[in-house]
Amino acid sequence: MGGRVIDGHWVEDGAAGDPRLHGGRFVRAASLFRDRIGAGTDLPPVAGRYHLYASWSCPWAHRALLVRHVKRLHDRVTVHPIDGPRVQGYPAADGRPVAVPGSDAQVVHLHQIYCLSDATYTGRSTVPMLWDAGRCRVVNNESADIIDMFDRGFGRPDTAIDDGPPPPDLCPAAHEAEIEALDARIHGALNNGVYLAGYARDQAAYEAAARGVFAMLDDLEARLQTRRFLIDNIPRRSDWRLFPTLFRFDAIYYGLFKCNLRPLAAYPALSGYLRDLYATPGIRQWCRLDRAVHGYYADPAVNPTGTIPIGLGSDLDTPHDRDHLGPRGDGPAMAAAAAMAGRHDAAILAG
Repeated sequence: MGGRVIDGHWVEDGAAGDPRLHGGRFVRAASLFRDRIGAGTDLPPVAGRYHLYASWSCPWAHRALLVRHVKRLHDRVTVHPIDGPRVQGYPAADGRPVAVPGSDAQVVHLHQIYCLSDATYTGRSTVPMLWDAGRCRVVNNESADIIDMFDRGFGRPDTAIDDGPPPPDLCPAAHEAEIEALDARIHGALNNGVYLAGYARDQAAYEAAARGVFAMLDDLEARLQTRRFLIDNIPRRSDWRLFPTLFRFDAIYYGLFKCNLRPLAAYPALSGYLRDLYATPGIRQWCRLDRAVHGYYADPAVNPTGTIPIGLGSDLDTPHDRDHLGPRGDGPAMAAAAAMAGRHDAAILAG
């Protein structure tokens, strides 16, 4: 299943193993496409021009789907789900030939879309990936950039984009420094830390990463005992970056990635916080834990037998009991987001 593109051609990782492993330690490759959408740039925020390729299983793609929903970009950025049998990386449409927006090309694999953008591309074909149909090229494949563009690149964060209330500003100026610092800590220790543990082939590297994961969870548990969300009474960028990791924790990272000092259920504040975010109007529609489990457990690098577990973790519909920490400040905006998703993404959400 593992592989990459070299000079425009797919190459399996082969007997040499995963090139992301260095001395038994997992090293995440840098994203190679980093262009930005925004007013006054050569990538204006035009509705219908940009297309998000995302997998239900990938947490980095999941955060992009969530922020697209929260910011009500359903009629501006089209989603192309790409789950299916993992042959030559991600399939473009469940392994069936599919047209690429803005071109006459028919592709089967996501890496072929990368090569439409650059015929000599060398690298992995990852998600999320934002495609520009206007110029037939990849705009960006870095999730942090994509969610920031969704928050800011399609207009001022506090500006209404339809007839409903303005969507929440995910990184308000008053909290920007705090959000940036928190995002960096959570990314290093937890979002990426579970991978450092799960893919490690060195005992010391594994233990350091796994203990870092739980040190971060301990810090977050303490923080969330006195506040409803990480920053204030509205879920901000840090919350939606954290959610996909917590959502997968007990079903995937606890067992498969050996992050098993404690399940998330051992953290009352964190597990209640996860259920609180999950209860946000429309969010559960973008959460497919069964597909995430199948995606991870199909990876022979961590599960050589390919056996899929029968459990999917705790029930996220259990009451979160966090109203005592203060009322949410984004209720009307999230209700509008859920309604818009139903109008524009019905086929995707039904699939």
